[in-house]
Amino acid sequence: MIKTSLDVLKISSGVLNSMLRHPERLPERSWSTEFTGRLAQRMLETATEKSDKWLRDCQSMIAMRGPALAKVRSEPLSYGSVSCLQCVPRRYKATEQQPATTIVYFHGGGYVVGSAKGYHYMLAKLALECDARVIGVDYRLAPEFPLPCAQEDCLQATESVIEKCGPNERLILMGDSAGGGLVLHTLRELKEHGKVAAVNAAVMLSPWVSPFNLGALSLENAQHDILSEAILKRWSASLSQDRAQATRAADFSEASFIGFPPMYIQAAGAELFKGQVDALVRRLRADRVDTAYDVFPGQFHVFQTLAPLVPEADRALALIAKKIGQFA
Repeated sequence: MIKTSLDVLKISSGVLNSMLRHPERLPERSWSTEFTGRLAQRMLETATEKSDKWLRDCQSMIAMRGPALAKVRSEPLSYGSVSCLQCVPRRYKATEQQPATTIVYFHGGGYVVGSAKGYHYMLAKLALECDARVIGVDYRLAPEFPLPCAQEDCLQATESVIEKCGPNERLILMGDSAGGGLVLHTLRELKEHGKVAAVNAAVMLSPWVSPFNLGALSLENAQHDILSEAILKRWSASLSQDRAQATRAADFSEASFIGFPPMYIQAAGAELFKGQVDALVRRLRADRVDTAYDVFPGQFHVFQTLAPLVPEADRALALIAKKIGQFA
C-alpha cells in the first residue's frame, strides 16, 4: 500500500505539473475538472502495466469525500446474500404525497474494479439530491469472479429489494459504465421472469454496451477521455474465458428492449462510449421504450461520479433528481 501511495503522489505531481505547463482545456471544463480528468486518465494509463489490485488500492485512496457523507445514514446490509451499502438522508421521510423512492445502484469499473465503499460519496449525493434510499451493490469482480458472477449478484440483490419494497414504493435501477450494462442485464432477466413491472424506471450514465467491440469506440475523443483502448481491451479480456458466452451476457448492441421501463440516460460529449450510447438510445426508442437522453459537451466518461472535484457533476445529478421525480 505504501508503494501505491507513492505512485499516486507521483502521478498527481506529474498531472499538476502538466496543468501548469499546458493549461489548455475544453471550454466546458473547469480547471478542477480538467485536473481530475487528467489524473484519472494518467492512473488508467499506468494501470495497464500494473495489477488489478493496484488500481483497486488507488481508487480506495482517492475515494471522494465531502459534507454529503455527514447528511446521510450509511450502513452495510445484505440483500439476498449480496453485500450492499445503503445511504438514506437523515431527514428522509416518505408521505402519501411523496411516496418512498429506492435506487439500486450498480457501480462502474469495467466489471474489474470499483466497490460500493469507493462510491460512498456518489451514493450519498444521490440520496440527498433524489430524497431517496440508495443501495450500492457490492457485486463480485472479474477476473477472480468472471461473468456472470457480477450479473447474478445484481439480479439477486434487486430481487431481494423488490421483495422488501412497500406497495407504493418507487424502485429505480441505476448504474454507470459497466454498471449500466448490469442495469440492462438485470432488466432483461426480470422481464424473462415476469418481474420487470416492479421497476418503475432506470437511469444509466454512459453504459458500456459493447465490451468486446473496440470498433464501437468514438476514438476521435481519445485525447480528452479518461478511458483508452488499452484499458478497455484489458478489462474485456478479464471478463470470461468463454468469449461467446460473455458476449451474449454483456453485449447489448443488438438486444431487444421491448417491455422495458422508462429510461433516462446521460453521456459525456468527449468520451469513447459516445457513439455506442447514441446507438443504444436509438434502439431503445425504436423498441418504444420511453427514453430521455442528455449529453454534456466536453465532459469525460462518468464525470458525474467525481463530485466534488468536478463541479459540473452537480448539474448532471440535479437533472437525474428531476427526472426521477417525474417517473410514476
